[in-house]
Amino acid sequence: MKSTTTNHLHRSAVLLTAAIIPDLFLRRTIMSKKSKIRCGGLIYFVSFVLVLNLVLASAVKADLIGWWRFNDDFLDSSGLGNDGIPKGNPTFVEGYVGFALELDGNDYVVIDAVSDDFTDNDITLSAWVKTSDRYAKWFSCNTGHRGNQVRLAIVGGKFGFDTDTEHALSTTTVSDGEWHLLTFVRSGNIGYTYVDGVMENSYEPAANYGANYAGYTSDFTSNDLWSIGQEWDGPGPSDFLTGIVDDARIYDRALFEAEILVIMEYDTGLDVPSPDFNGDGIVDSADMRTLVDHWHTDNALYDIAPEPFGDGIVDVQDLIALSEYLTKELDDPTLLAHWALDETESDIAFDSAGINDAFVIGNPLWQPTGGLVDGAIELDGVDDYIITAPFLNPAVGPFSVLAWIKGGAPGQVVISAPGGVNWLGTDPLDGFLMTELTKPGRGAAPLLSETTITDGQWHRIGFVWDGSNRTLYVDSVAVAHDIEDSLKSSSNGLNIGTGKAMKSGTYWSGLIDDVRIYNRTLIP
Repeated sequence: MKSTTTNHLHRSAVLLTAAIIPDLFLRRTIMSKKSKIRCGGLIYFVSFVLVLNLVLASAVKADLIGWWRFNDDFLDSSGLGNDGIPKGNPTFVEGYVGFALELDGNDYVVIDAVSDDFTDNDITLSAWVKTSDRYAKWFSCNTGHRGNQVRLAIVGGKFGFDTDTEHALSTTTVSDGEWHLLTFVRSGNIGYTYVDGVMENSYEPAANYGANYAGYTSDFTSNDLWSIGQEWDGPGPSDFLTGIVDDARIYDRALFEAEILVIMEYDTGLDVPSPDFNGDGIVDSADMRTLVDHWHTDNALYDIAPEPFGDGIVDVQDLIALSEYLTKELDDPTLLAHWALDETESDIAFDSAGINDAFVIGNPLWQPTGGLVDGAIELDGVDDYIITAPFLNPAVGPFSVLAWIKGGAPGQVVISAPGGVNWLGTDPLDGFLMTELTKPGRGAAPLLSETTITDGQWHRIGFVWDGSNRTLYVDSVAVAHDIEDSLKSSSNGLNIGTGKAMKSGTYWSGLIDDVRIYNRTLIP
């Protein structure tokens, strides 16, 4: 349900004031080498905070009224609480963005709660779909009497919509077993169909939308029945989809073609980049400082507002948006795997981000209170390690790998691909952080830092590849960087705590905590 915005926005002002003023005064005092906040900038921000309540007084219409990412749940990420209710036995599989919903031809998801949130009849329905099904109704609105409002259909392998019969069929065949972004836009009385961000057809019915027989109207009402994966035909569900659906969205307005293209081009599952800039799972003052460091730049990593697409500059709107996430743990669809390593006893290291639970080999010691972030696992440097199933090919696109470590010795490895290369490890002489993730072919060389991580202290280490550059991080500082426009492909899983060949001397002797892998670029 939509809520009033005044109290919500004023709460943003309070959180923002509490977060930013102490940090900015501290940064002005310390004048760290990483970033200096000049006095004029401080006055600007303090003045901004003082007038923030006036700026926030105007309510902003929330156009995204339903957003089901299907990342191992049926929750609505629009903020309106329109969670889905599964029917049958839908399962979660690898999706276009993170995980997705697999439907077997008898499954569907009820999303009736969204029916309360329409303000008019201009709408946008969109989702990533992968199917070989040539006939199905996969995104539907029926009246409370099971009449037809509007239904998105696949007819003869083409995408279209129907009220009573199919209209505006696409020229592209979408039943080819590949991912397609299928989008329907209703603007006034005209319906448009888009495939992969391109408008392919349109249709204007002679009468209003909907089932005009039996006195039904075309206006969306709170009694309408919404579902993903089928449509209501008489008393029961029918016309089921067999296939996979990901990142389904409903907007309470007609999107423009340029906006649909932006949805397609973002592969993070977020219309804007994640506000968890450093990938630690929570939005806090560290992320606030990072945003301030990039003030008035066009850096896309920090352009998180206005929703849903950003505006090409890091400014006040991004600061306000970030404040909405402060102190909250973030459900980030780009987090492919997260082994918190907080178990007390187990031969399984559970993946809190999804389905990549890992096996614990040997006899390591669980340290429930001995980690930097809650618990950690202590490996003996002899035969203890963790092994995962395959889930990320480093050649496919940008990604980031992060872990907290303590201990170790030169030559030992934190993360590797069995039979492949060492992702994060230490050189055999000085314990410098290094990676063997390189381009294929001759001329490939490891990336070696000059920063020792085997000094017995806690360090957060990371490797980030943005598609063009390799960067190693230690404790939020880039310690090595080079240009690398491709990486060698690998379909293997990962070893945590030993090298690629599991040779003696490569097993980690020390603590490992909070291992995270993202399919996006971040700044640890």
